[in-house]
Amino acid sequence: MRARAYAVLIAVYVLAGRWGFERLWDAPYVDLDYLPLDAEPISPYQLRFLIVGVFLLILLLERRGNSVAVKTRAKSYAYAQVGFFAYCLLSILWTPDISFGVIKGCEVLIALVSSIAIYQIVTGPLGPAVLRDFWKLMFWLTAALALVALGKAIQYGPERLSVLGGGPNVFGRMMGFLCLGGLYFWKKSGRWWYVAAAVLAMLLIILSGSRGCLISVVAAVAAFFAVERISLGKFLGMLAGAAVLMTVIFTFTGVGRRAVDIYQERVTRLLIQERYVSGRNELYQAAWQMAKDYPVFGGGLGSFRGLRYGVYPHNIFLEVLSEGGVAGVALLLLVLWRFERGYWKNKKPDGAATAAFVLILVNTQFSGDLYDSRSLFVFMILAVLPKDESGEGASA
Repeated sequence: MRARAYAVLIAVYVLAGRWGFERLWDAPYVDLDYLPLDAEPISPYQLRFLIVGVFLLILLLERRGNSVAVKTRAKSYAYAQVGFFAYCLLSILWTPDISFGVIKGCEVLIALVSSIAIYQIVTGPLGPAVLRDFWKLMFWLTAALALVALGKAIQYGPERLSVLGGGPNVFGRMMGFLCLGGLYFWKKSGRWWYVAAAVLAMLLIILSGSRGCLISVVAAVAAFFAVERISLGKFLGMLAGAAVLMTVIFTFTGVGRRAVDIYQERVTRLLIQERYVSGRNELYQAAWQMAKDYPVFGGGLGSFRGLRYGVYPHNIFLEVLSEGGVAGVALLLLVLWRFERGYWKNKKPDGAATAAFVLILVNTQFSGDLYDSRSLFVFMILAVLPKDESGEGASA
């Protein structure tokens, strides 16, 4: 029961983001991303503050012994991660607009506390059970969101899909988790209807119009098959079945035909032919210019917005470079390096956790800020765990 409770907490942390309870009943809410750049920063009550409070209690109360082998692989990564987040918080001292720095610092502090608590949870004896229950919850929660979005697509027509007031890019990332959850349970149970769920997730990603998510999911699926060492025959069989199912959907359903139209518009015309990247190039150039102005230690946390360059650069490395300088990027690369060292010592890596790490790592090059990238640190620690081989399906 405790493992399931921990899994619920981690799943909500990964999925909820900046959502507040008010989104459940369509009440007005304030999203910091859409405030004017010169607006006074505010911090409305959000679900994330409740989550981090529970994580903090876990840190204070959870005293169970850790698995020595897992702890040895993950310990240096955990230290590197704490060092990176601590440096981000320290950079508030030299940010030009302290109000934006404090607001963003609260988000970094949430990510820091949550990541340490998750490390404490999953490196303990309950780690494999937590990982199994986590994927069950991720699969069913994202499947529920997929059904809500599918109903919205049928009812309202050709707009880009999203749910509960979130953006299309966030929704696309969630559907990436659904796709990986389907593949995870297909591999464990051999039931092919999980592949159908993965195909549905790909359809909904196309309907979200998020090109970054589409690229990220393709990379993640490739990572899943590589880590799980799926045989060529099984891979080709699954690919053929998915292609047939997608062809039927695209040809004989209104939602499928709309997905084709969105793909042709967003990918074929805008991305490939016109090289339109939704203003990302201007943000990247602004971040690079800011990095040249503040090369060593950056402009400080929240300075990209504080200096009125934009909300954030939509690229984790450029964000850290512009706000934390070369020192911040070096610490982030240290986190990734220590993760990589621990990962290759894992003799039985979990394909879904690895693929989710790839999904978020690629996606953070196109969308979101440091807090939106919080699940990158979650899946790094999950990928260090040996995979669960119980063979259970996704039944709750």
